[in-house]
Amino acid sequence: MNNDKELSIYELGIIKTSLRERLITVEEVRDYRVTEEDKERVNKDVDAFKLQLMEIKDKIEVMISSQLDETSQ
Repeated sequence: MNNDKELSIYELGIIKTSLRERLITVEEVRDYRVTEEDKERVNKDVDAFKLQLMEIKDKIEVMISSQLDETSQ
């Protein structure tokens, strides 16, 4: 692994794809059998985690755009 602090566009793309797959998996958690008592807590936890993943995905998209802009100049 490189010691540099920047990720390549390829590496960012892999992360973005992984996040998309992770979001799908997180949504599937809602389908598991959860007791009524735990349902509200699980839904809150899933929603919070999903929001965090979406924020990371948005940051990755900005990083990809920035790197593409830098390489096109």
